[in-house]
Amino acid sequence: MLNIDIRELATEDKDAFEKYVIACQKDNTKFGIFSRQRYDGFDFNSFEKHCLNLKNEANRDKQDKKSRQISYFAFINDEIVGSIRCRLDIEKEELLQYGGHIGYDVPTYARGKNVSEQLCLFAFEQYKKLGINNVLAVIDEYNYASRHVIEKFNGRIEDWVYEPEDNAKVARYWVNLVQ
Repeated sequence: MLNIDIRELATEDKDAFEKYVIACQKDNTKFGIFSRQRYDGFDFNSFEKHCLNLKNEANRDKQDKKSRQISYFAFINDEIVGSIRCRLDIEKEELLQYGGHIGYDVPTYARGKNVSEQLCLFAFEQYKKLGINNVLAVIDEYNYASRHVIEKFNGRIEDWVYEPEDNAKVARYWVNLVQ
């Protein structure tokens, strides 16, 4: 397994983040749409502000309408090879129905290296530390790679739902972290 360092983004990661964002913006695969949208028009001159915004998302007031979210980035030799967003309040923003606890991206240059598995394993450990023992992953029916990753962690499909914004059928997987 690769030696991956997973952590929150820091201001000294600007060059690595720029390469990562450019790769995400160029990901023309069906499942690259979310990372393309996330970084559409990203202003690299406001990188420090972006880092601050990520911290603010993690420290959002529990009473806020939006879920608290901690974003982690996976690095190999100072290169970002993926990211995962850990949402803490899935009862908000239709996350219980369509978004789930986690969302992750792996750019095309890092696929096939088990980065997704390591990101999920890391996230699951973070959730256990927070006392969240059942994690919801919502995955497009045709995203076989992501479904395979969640199934490796004994994710079980609760049901299938239609996600109108993406016009897609998605599986709602629950992963029990205390088996």
